[in-house]
Amino acid sequence: MIISSPQLEFLESQLAKFNEDRKNTESEIAATPDVTIRRTYENRLNLLFEQIEQKEQEIKDLQAKLQGRSIDHLIKILQPSGSPLPIDGMRAAYLNVLRHRGWKNQHNPAMLDEIITQLFKIPKGQFDYAPLEEFIAHLIINLQDVGLIAELQHWGEEQLGQGWTDLLEQVEQQQSQHGQQAQSALLIAISRGDEASTQSQAETYYQIKAWLIHDTQDYQTHRQGISPIIVAGMTGDETYAQEALPDELPKLISQFLVESSHLFDSDPELHICLPVELMNHAIDLWKLDDDGPVKPMLGRRYKVVLRCTERWSRSYRQEKIWKQKWDRQKSFLENFACDAFIAGDDNNLEDLYYDLLEETVVGLKVKQAPTCVGTNSLFGVLLQTGTPIAIWGRTNLKSTTNDTELTRILNACCLKNLLHTVQEERQRARKVSPEAHIGHHLSLLWDDPYLVPPKSA
Repeated sequence: MIISSPQLEFLESQLAKFNEDRKNTESEIAATPDVTIRRTYENRLNLLFEQIEQKEQEIKDLQAKLQGRSIDHLIKILQPSGSPLPIDGMRAAYLNVLRHRGWKNQHNPAMLDEIITQLFKIPKGQFDYAPLEEFIAHLIINLQDVGLIAELQHWGEEQLGQGWTDLLEQVEQQQSQHGQQAQSALLIAISRGDEASTQSQAETYYQIKAWLIHDTQDYQTHRQGISPIIVAGMTGDETYAQEALPDELPKLISQFLVESSHLFDSDPELHICLPVELMNHAIDLWKLDDDGPVKPMLGRRYKVVLRCTERWSRSYRQEKIWKQKWDRQKSFLENFACDAFIAGDDNNLEDLYYDLLEETVVGLKVKQAPTCVGTNSLFGVLLQTGTPIAIWGRTNLKSTTNDTELTRILNACCLKNLLHTVQEERQRARKVSPEAHIGHHLSLLWDDPYLVPPKSA
């Protein structure tokens, strides 16, 4: 950080003169054989050291004072009394700094002064600019207010001089590269509306809520960058009867996707979180309302995975083993997907339970279509054992077996590409009869414990 003032320049010139005198005196000491004369030079050198130390302290104190003024001025720019900047934009810039410097977020600052405090805790390291200056550069890149941009540009130039332009160029490149790599996710939670269900007695009702995670990797690291998706005219507390879900949910999901597109340009992964009794629903076959003659199926248009609502509950007792198995799953990401799965079905749930409970087991390939749903089914065992990954066909094929087709899929890709491979299988099924292609019935449980809404949500 470049901080200058006439007083600081004067002190620095005095320090430079003292250092020059020190070097000359050290040379005289080295060249003088006379002990008495050398002692005189040594006394002079000691005095110079004291003067240098004093001057360095004066410079340090003045720099701190000037820096304080600079930060006060910056806060006034960013938080004018009329319309302060939204905190979300400032958080995004803050997280960009953390990502670039490999610095783990220890706090979740909610105010500008908290962000600045955290930035000062990050060491400058090998960079030619401080974290605060990088923060302002990230902020400028995404601003629209021309007047505010001009003020921040002037502040940056005061701090870094010619280096400010270089920093802006670097930050613009970083944001462009990260934007190309970032993967967003739309979390859609379908949970039981217990009050409405109790009142109805004859029917189960469900509530639907959605959140957009802007960058899944950032969110897992920093727990920042998640936005609730609210559809105009809705409160989020509406309930839907179970029999109405196939009609109502595709419409809602289409609206969630429209709202998400205002926040993020690229296609999100769709994480549909269901209670166990809905886990075998053909979510991927729901048709989207795209305002055109073609109504694309959800699973052919997007990467769609299933999640389990019960795992988001505070009362879920297997959270620890769920996380342990997911962490172990990461060691399989570069392997063929088949390495992460064991085969099983619901013929004997007790045997399945103990097989899945094995520490090394992270995924289940279901050999034949599940015969039932709910807590007393195969899906209940997945929940009970904390198993985070499972793949199955909802209907048994006629021309071949589900086991054979699932084995083919899992042998065709590495685990980290499984979501993409499943989407391709769903797309390939379009021109083949439902009884002959697994892509018509393919479900994938991909339950990441670190990709859930905040507890407060």
